[in-house]
Amino acid sequence: MVALTGAPGTVVSGAPAAAAVVDERAPRTAVCSAAVLVDCTRRVVFPVGALTRTAYVYLPPAAATRSVPMVVVAHGLRQSPRIIDDASGWTTLARQEGFAVTLPLGYWTKPEKYGYQASWNAGTCCGPASERWDDIDDMKTMDATVKMAKTVYPSDGRVYFAGFSNGAMLGFRLHCEGRGPFRAIVAVHGTVTMPSCRPAAARPFLAIHARQDTVVPYVGCTSRQQGTSCQRTLNADLVSGRAVLYALRAASGCTGTSARRYAAHTMIATSSGCVRPGPVHMIIDNAGHGWVTDKARYGINETEEAWQFLRTK
Repeated sequence: MVALTGAPGTVVSGAPAAAAVVDERAPRTAVCSAAVLVDCTRRVVFPVGALTRTAYVYLPPAAATRSVPMVVVAHGLRQSPRIIDDASGWTTLARQEGFAVTLPLGYWTKPEKYGYQASWNAGTCCGPASERWDDIDDMKTMDATVKMAKTVYPSDGRVYFAGFSNGAMLGFRLHCEGRGPFRAIVAVHGTVTMPSCRPAAARPFLAIHARQDTVVPYVGCTSRQQGTSCQRTLNADLVSGRAVLYALRAASGCTGTSARRYAAHTMIATSSGCVRPGPVHMIIDNAGHGWVTDKARYGINETEEAWQFLRTK
C-alpha cells in the first residue's frame, strides 16, 4: 500500500481501489502504484519555505528502460494540472515521444474571496501569488519542483519549461531573471509582467501569441483601460507581444529578424545577428486565448510545436 497523504518531501502515488480518493486536480492518467510503475502519474508534495507545494509527475512507458527528459508545464490562472493537460494533451504526447511531464499546482488560498485562484507570481500578475501580502517566491518553487520530480523518474539531465497564460508569464520571468534549471523555455499566450526584462543567460526561448486573444491581448493593455482583461480580471498592466519580443532580441544582441508564413494562420519570426540565442516568435492570426491543438483550424498544434522546439535544446 502507498499512502494517500504524506509529509512534505514525500511521494504520494496511489492506494487500493477500495480506499481510492479522487484527486480532481490530477491529470487523467493511471495513478502509479507498486504494480503500475510507468505510463502513470505520481503525486509529490514538498516544502518551499513555509509552504507545502504539490506537483504531478507523469512517467512515460520509455522510463521503464531508459533515462528520459522532462518538461515542466505550468497552468494558467484559475486552472489546475488536470485542466491544462486536458487542453494541451502533454501527457498523451509524452507517452508517444518518451519524456516525463511534471505539472505543478499553483499557489492558492482557501477559502478565497473570489473562489479558486491557483496562480503563479510572474511579477505584477497574477492572482494571490503575486499580491503583496503573499508575494510567493515561485522561482524557488520551480527549483524545488524539478528537484523533487527527479526523485521519481530516471532523468537524462534535460529539463525544459512550458507555460500557458499566467504560467507563460512565469516562463518570461524565469527567462528575464535567468532563473530555473531549464535548458529552454516555451511561453504560450503570455507576456512580461515585470518592470524590465534583460536576460543574460544563453537560453533558447519560444513565445507563441494569438492575435484574437482578449485575456492576454497581443497589443497589451493597462489596468486603466475600461473593459479590458487588465481592468476587469487581472488588475495588472500587460506589455504587448511586439514590445516583449523587441526587448528579448535587444537583450540577446540581435540585429535583425526574419518572418515567414509557417502554416495556415501562423507566422514565425526568427532572430538573426545575435550574440546569444535570440527568441523565436509564433503568431496565430485566428486564435483566442485557449491552448491550440486543432491544426485543421489554426495551422499548428501548440503542444507539438513546443516539444519540437524543446527536444533539440
